[in-house]
Amino acid sequence: MWRCISAADARAIIFGVDLSGAVKNIHDQIPENVQLYYFGTDPCSDIKASSLIKELERSSLKPPAVDHTKSIYDVLLYVYTSGTTGNPKPAIVTNEK
Repeated sequence: MWRCISAADARAIIFGVDLSGAVKNIHDQIPENVQLYYFGTDPCSDIKASSLIKELERSSLKPPAVDHTKSIYDVLLYVYTSGTTGNPKPAIVTNEK
């Protein structure tokens, strides 16, 4: 998991509460500037993470201001392989898909 986070230069990690143990195992390796958000109704008390549901409830319904040119080819997210034949590798998902 850590290799994927590092390779993606992640700014945030969103995980289900069922994976909080895995996140806890690598918590000391996650840079301080990476925000942690858990998804689920159970509180995640093992690590310092914010509830994604509560953050979404507090967020504005207005679209954010954009200060760059948007493209359908911009990277939206990375989906990582399991790494069964080596290290996990990202499949790049763009806005187009």
